[in-house]
Amino acid sequence: MGKKKNNLEANFSVHLLTDTVAVPKMLLTYYPQLGINEQELVVLLKVYAADRNQGLVFSAFGEERMVIPGLVKKKFVVIQKREQQEYLCLSWQVLFERLLELWVYQQSVGEETAALHRTAYADLQDALPADDEKYHFGELYQAFEQEFGRGLSPLETEKIAEWQENLGFRGDMILEALKRAVYRGKYSFAYIDTILHDWYKKNIRTPMEIEQSEASRAGTPGKAPRKPKAKEKEEKNKTDYSLVYQKK
Repeated sequence: MGKKKNNLEANFSVHLLTDTVAVPKMLLTYYPQLGINEQELVVLLKVYAADRNQGLVFSAFGEERMVIPGLVKKKFVVIQKREQQEYLCLSWQVLFERLLELWVYQQSVGEETAALHRTAYADLQDALPADDEKYHFGELYQAFEQEFGRGLSPLETEKIAEWQENLGFRGDMILEALKRAVYRGKYSFAYIDTILHDWYKKNIRTPMEIEQSEASRAGTPGKAPRKPKAKEKEEKNKTDYSLVYQKK
């Protein structure tokens, strides 16, 4: 029994040492300077360990998928759709270039100074005030999953991040658009996107501004709508003519 156990442990040791992934030490050391948090690092390492050409199928991620849009925005990963499957692939060139910049910096100032700067950077990040955004991305993601009754695709999660980052909408505005879509029975990201782009064009950024815009569009009760200029001119001409006719 002891010999069999020793053989099993020996085989496991060989497997453990041979079935490994070589991760650059610089990535593990400098990931905060790359603007990556620990959750994003875990996802990035999973994609890093996957087949370079194939990528990692999106269904391989659990709750971690909520941080994927952040990595896409930072251009460390890209989403590829092949044969009805969505894959997350590492942007090797981007990662290489960013690490190269850090390596050149390290060589110019020396390892000791670079280490001090890393510590100071970490302390600064810890001292920053917490984000007081009413709805963080994770909460938005969960709200969409609950209303749609299913998990979201990578492109859908990327769309939520796009509404926040590119259009600059707060979480409460995105939830308001979701609420309006659900109320109309429109379980469609395209429909919600149309609502938000309409608000964006009208420079509507808060729920209060939505109410003001809708009240303005409805008009003040009891106030007669303004007649078109052509109609006013026509009526004015008629009136002038009748007066002249009466004088005659």
